Amino acid sequence: MAGCKACRERGKDWQGDDPKCAFVKDGIFTGVFNPDNWNCATIKKLRDLCVSVCWNEDQNAALLPGVESQHILLTWYKRRGRTEGAFMLNDGVAMPLLITEAEQVISTTPTPKEDDCAPECW
Repeated sequence: MAGCKACRERGKDWQGDDPKCAFVKDGIFTGVFNPDNWNCATIKKLRDLCVSVCWNEDQNAALLPGVESQHILLTWYKRRGRTEGAFMLNDGVAMPLLITEAEQVISTTPTPKEDDCAPECW
């Protein structure tokens, strides 16, 4: 399976649709976020790091501290496997998230404890 390291390591451990890595396009690993994804292991790790999620009509958005004063913006529908948007915000400019940025944030951000979690904003 072409995909990020986390997707290759995890494989498929559920019944249902096969995973589609968020950093693959047309079957080729590009390292650039692709919204045509399903249950990407790297993106799931980022979503799991979100302490506060804003919800609006079944759409979710979360902002994570990135590296070097940047931020990661994630957007998704309900609590399903597809993440619609993943952007690195830098000086007011949103660029598609790169796998290197995602992996760096995952490796440097502590996993939130349940007590850390803020209620969803409305």
